[in-house]
Amino acid sequence: MDETNTDVIQGTLDMLILKTLSLEPMHGFGIARRVEQISRGVFKVNP
Repeated sequence: MDETNTDVIQGTLDMLILKTLSLEPMHGFGIARRVEQISRGVFKVNP
């Protein structure tokens, strides 16, 4: 994957995490599960 795609993916993951935390306070595992749900399985985050 080239650097541009990596930046887009990183920015997307950051936004999904911030969106998750804006809904309610969570810790690692909860954030990882919610990001996976929001992204419909596209992102799988390992806490």
